[in-house]
Amino acid sequence: MTPEEHAAIVSLFASGDQNKTGFLKDSELAKILTNQDFSRFNSRTVRLMVRIFGNTRQGQLDFVEFCHLWQYLNEWRKVYSESDRDGSGLISYEEFRNALIRFGFRLSDKFIALLFRTFVSRIDPRTSKPAITFDMFVQACITLQRMTQFFKDADADNDGFASFSVETFMSIVLDLTIV
Repeated sequence: MTPEEHAAIVSLFASGDQNKTGFLKDSELAKILTNQDFSRFNSRTVRLMVRIFGNTRQGQLDFVEFCHLWQYLNEWRKVYSESDRDGSGLISYEEFRNALIRFGFRLSDKFIALLFRTFVSRIDPRTSKPAITFDMFVQACITLQRMTQFFKDADADNDGFASFSVETFMSIVLDLTIV
């Protein structure tokens, strides 16, 4: 990280840390994260990221954790921009499908359509079709990665099949949905 990048991150963190505690609560983080169209991040996406990156205090990020999150978001912005083939600033169904294929996911079109519908956040004004903003793209990818990891952990012999008790299945679903 260059000194200029570090200074920019310090400034961004400080602008969010309004009460000067040295931590960002999800509500403070939400005020400094924006999509390509400068709209604020979805609150669920923010809570999910704080939950994943916040190790110090529950529901908060310290500066080091924020730096890790910022690096992660920059990597995802690159993926998002590369996936946005038409340059609209939004991800269409086809762009989403192609991104998942590039990530190595082998999912049915039916499941990809369900996943896309779950995370649609805008109607593209140019096409009048549903689309996904950056924050919802991040949320979709994190959710898909977490689901995949839960399954891999249960698929002991890597044959693509796993057995779950009802309680284990419900615990996995709750862990994925409660943020």
